[in-house]
Amino acid sequence: MRALTDLTEALRERRNTKGEIEYEALQKFDELLNNIPLPQTPSIQPTQPIRRVTFDVTATPEVEMPPIPRVRFETQTPTVSIETPIPRVQEPREQEIIPPPRVQTVSPNLRVQPSPPTITAATIDKPIRKNVMRIPTPAQTKLRNKIGEARNLRSRLGMRTHMQLRQQEQRQRHSERIQLIRDDETGDYLNYRQLMKHPKHKTIWSTSSANEFGRLAQGVGGTNSRVIPTNTIFFIKPDQVPADRKKDVTYGSFTCDLRPHKKETHRTRLTMGGDRINYPGDVGTPTADMTLVKIFFNSVISTKGAKCVMLDIKDFYLNTPMMRYEYMQLKLTDIPEEIIVEYTSYVT
Repeated sequence: MRALTDLTEALRERRNTKGEIEYEALQKFDELLNNIPLPQTPSIQPTQPIRRVTFDVTATPEVEMPPIPRVRFETQTPTVSIETPIPRVQEPREQEIIPPPRVQTVSPNLRVQPSPPTITAATIDKPIRKNVMRIPTPAQTKLRNKIGEARNLRSRLGMRTHMQLRQQEQRQRHSERIQLIRDDETGDYLNYRQLMKHPKHKTIWSTSSANEFGRLAQGVGGTNSRVIPTNTIFFIKPDQVPADRKKDVTYGSFTCDLRPHKKETHRTRLTMGGDRINYPGDVGTPTADMTLVKIFFNSVISTKGAKCVMLDIKDFYLNTPMMRYEYMQLKLTDIPEEIIVEYTSYVT
């Protein structure tokens, strides 16, 4: 064991000091074990030989001696002798030397040295204002509403496909041309308000509009009205509208059309804004469905010698009775001058 330790330390280029210390300790322990005083009165002969302990390899084996009993038996009073414990020899600890690392780790120097925080005293130059809610002006409110409507319109347009926009554009162009009047000289399409201001079309379309108002109201042209009145509408002043019905007041919309096969070729129609009407009754019109119309025409065509007669009742829906009045407001510029003069006590 010692030779193996010496070889290991020799390979490490060091001296085996640990083995020498252990060897000296073992020699001292051998001397302590071999120099124990023994009693001189053996009373019992041992049955087995006693061997001496030695750690010296070169020492010659000694002659085995009979063991001496540690307990002495006497005839009168037996006594027991307790040997003193042998003190243990503490081996000196070897301090292991840790070699220094081959690679020295150097902490990098910071390029930017952090500056210590500076603490300055807080000073208040101006008094702190309290949070006061600002009420927007009507102009600001109107502008915000327009911006919101434009934003919503752009978001809705973004969700539509190209074909849907194209179909909508075609329908809108077609409907606008149906409700507008084309000027043969310029090729422009004019609406009701443009016709009422146009120097060429103003006279004829003002008369057409006056006839529509006279037909809906109590006539036009004095006692000898040129149209048959239906008493569908009545002119009233704004303060005559009931307070609980003011939120139901709707607007008026005008439609112009040319009907060359009619007695009155230039036709103007006044309708109420249906999106704001709040009528409790049935506002629908019962009509025949497409299946019934196809059966009717098929029967006429298939019957030999059959004839079909179709009738059109003039101003039929204007005479429909209502449970209560509905209210509509119009701009003064949309009313013809003839109607303003005749109904001056209500219009102005």
